[in-house]
Amino acid sequence: MSVTKLLNLQGIRGIAIIAVLGFHFFPNYFPNGYLGVDQFFVLSGFLMCMLLTKTEKLPKFEMISNFYIRRFKRILPLYQLIIFISLIALYLIFPDTTIEININSAKRAIIFISNQLKTLEDDYFEKLNMAIDIFTHTWSLSVEIQFYLIVPFLFLLPFRIISLTIISIISLFYFYILPSDIAFPNVFARIWQFLIGMMAFIIHQNISTEYRSVKNSDECEKQQMIAKTENGQFKNGMTINDIIIRNMTITMILVILFPKIILATVGRPLITLITGIILIFSKGDDILLSNKILTYIGDISYSLYLIHWPISSYCKITGMPHHNCITVFLFVSLILSILIYHSFEKWYTKQSNMIIFFITISLFSANLIILNEQLFTSKQLEYGLPNNLNELMGNRTLDDAKRLNHQWDLDDLKNLQFKCGGSTGGWCLLDGLNQNNTLRIISFGNSWSVNHAKLMYEECGSKAKEFLRGSTGGCEPLYPFEIYKNCPEFLATVDKKVEEFKPDYAFHVTRAISFADNYTDDFENDPIYKTMLNRTRQLVKNIKHKLFFLNAIPSVNSQEVDKIADELKNNMSMIEIDKKVLVNNKRHLSSRKRYAQLVKDCGSKCELIDYHQLFYRHDTKMYRYYDNNGFAYMSGGNHLTPYGWEFVRPIWRDVCSKLQ
Repeated sequence: MSVTKLLNLQGIRGIAIIAVLGFHFFPNYFPNGYLGVDQFFVLSGFLMCMLLTKTEKLPKFEMISNFYIRRFKRILPLYQLIIFISLIALYLIFPDTTIEININSAKRAIIFISNQLKTLEDDYFEKLNMAIDIFTHTWSLSVEIQFYLIVPFLFLLPFRIISLTIISIISLFYFYILPSDIAFPNVFARIWQFLIGMMAFIIHQNISTEYRSVKNSDECEKQQMIAKTENGQFKNGMTINDIIIRNMTITMILVILFPKIILATVGRPLITLITGIILIFSKGDDILLSNKILTYIGDISYSLYLIHWPISSYCKITGMPHHNCITVFLFVSLILSILIYHSFEKWYTKQSNMIIFFITISLFSANLIILNEQLFTSKQLEYGLPNNLNELMGNRTLDDAKRLNHQWDLDDLKNLQFKCGGSTGGWCLLDGLNQNNTLRIISFGNSWSVNHAKLMYEECGSKAKEFLRGSTGGCEPLYPFEIYKNCPEFLATVDKKVEEFKPDYAFHVTRAISFADNYTDDFENDPIYKTMLNRTRQLVKNIKHKLFFLNAIPSVNSQEVDKIADELKNNMSMIEIDKKVLVNNKRHLSSRKRYAQLVKDCGSKCELIDYHQLFYRHDTKMYRYYDNNGFAYMSGGNHLTPYGWEFVRPIWRDVCSKLQ
């Protein structure tokens, strides 16, 4: 039997993965590329309905089991392989500070619950912005697998189109009433997109005069059909089908390429319906969607989707030059995807169920072993930690420094957790305070706010009746960092919390990032400084006594902190180590100048807290973030280590002692 691949389907898949890559690698140029995932959901619904239709005459149990076997054998081997490779890379080449968050994420990814948010810090778009979690993108596979659990039963409903339409409307309503960050990864708020794909197949089948199954039905992406549609043909050879598909395809591309952010409540239904309409009228011969390059990209899309994000994350986490890094790593993602597609993906889809089962179980077991090995390693590293950090000033060796610096990097996430249920973001009141005290204290900022929470609580808590802490990773409360799309919302929340809480004292504790951008000495015409000043004046209206600002200091090179002890052991001069550890730029100087002017213009209600006197060495005119024995004050994640807390504690003790 001659067969023809449904090229249109692969073409849509190619457009979808290009959109996702554009969004992940170049978000400023492709702000609507995330809609590619919505297209994948519609395509999945279409193909799931196709598979179920082909076996619907079988006994129900056999039909359902056949469906699950085919889908799991298609998805699981490559999925578990990429997780395995990512975990190996995590230990070998990623900074130690990223290990804990990714171990926790991998545990959810291997059992397909990556879409279950635990805290505000698990927000998908925030994870994309921070690029710390190399398994962020697995949320969509989790949604798909969870939908698999119910799709055969939805397929068996009577009055199929009517039933699916009603369920779609309910799911769409659920999507609209949920907060956007909750609705985004929620399978129940996504069901309508899968069902649009299923209904597209049913309608497509009904309007076709001839439909034939594909020869190789085990490969979902290689589903093929021949469909002859009874439509009139115009003189130019185009049918009504051709015109519909052409117009819908152009509209789909324009939506994805639109340079301004389209609201998800508009863009998501629009791209879903457009994709569904194209699938309804598809014949496999559209000149745009059946383009060989586009359909080949569709063929490798599964490999490319799984591979690209960990590679992109490495580029962002390690702080490589942005444009060069992104371009090179996008090319690397493409090459690796092609290699894995031809060497592994095409191979395993042709194997027997037993072989695929063995491959999947082996990879799954290997992933579990790696995760458990991490726990064992962590326990080994914790053995021998001093109970009192003052012990580090005693007779400690460089080997001790190496071990502890490494452990502090591994514990970087833990050192951002203090009370608040272990959350590293959002807002919460710190408990355990003496209610006979009178002061209301608030602290807000990016991850430095939570990094300092324990230290501030210990030094200022004895005077506080209430202590409110708020933070969002990467966001500075005085200026909306444009790269992180959640920052404007955080700034609005800061304003609201300060207005409601009306603190006696407020602490702006943040690592300066955007404060250094586009610096000019002309403060009157400096848009960043003017925003900082206006926001400060608005905040101090609701602060009774004083607003403190933690002044800017240089950042560290995340790859170098863990090497300090070894380099001292190899007799490298401390000046050379300082040069390697510090990020080689003067950005902090711009931030410090803006802070100095800000406090001056603010007046008596504003004051600076400055670590400069502790970390800056006048003999070398450089900052040093470790002691003579190699123990680090800063982690590779640019946060204070427990040793760093003790080093800066006198400053906070002095500040807090004056609160009254």
